[in-house]
Amino acid sequence: MPKTSPPAVRRVQRSLAGAALLGGLLLSVGTAFAETPAATVERGSITTRSSESVDVCGVPATIVGEGVLRYQSVQTDQGFHFVGTDQGTFVLTAADGTYAIGGSTDHFEFNAVAGEVYTDAHHDWASFYTADGQFLFEGQFRLVEHYTVTPDGMLRVDFERIVVNTFPC
Repeated sequence: MPKTSPPAVRRVQRSLAGAALLGGLLLSVGTAFAETPAATVERGSITTRSSESVDVCGVPATIVGEGVLRYQSVQTDQGFHFVGTDQGTFVLTAADGTYAIGGSTDHFEFNAVAGEVYTDAHHDWASFYTADGQFLFEGQFRLVEHYTVTPDGMLRVDFERIVVNTFPC
């Protein structure tokens, strides 16, 4: 099995966390429909920052990043609509001075009703450089996810395609 970069692994973890968040939102939809006589609009932005030590192919490194989720949800007695953008950037610096600059963007929109399918096409990238700034290579991670709310209110996540361009070690 090919090794993936820490940003790619973290992106999959964020996608799974996002699926859990969506699941929580969608499970509350049934009661929200019954209790909402008019449209309720909520807008928000959630920023997360992280810095941690990681191991990249046996080399100690530090990754520093920021993620921003901007969203809007609209609830009516007809349904629940969610739209948003999730953007992240990071810098990965290895002990030998080599570094990578990368990021990702997701745009998504869906209606939360039984049987509705939401698709998220995702792309991560990272450009790698020597300690003195010479370009080495770029790595990419692509993922297509489908979220489906079943008639009994369960959230199902299907991964249609995962493409990882591995980084040489």
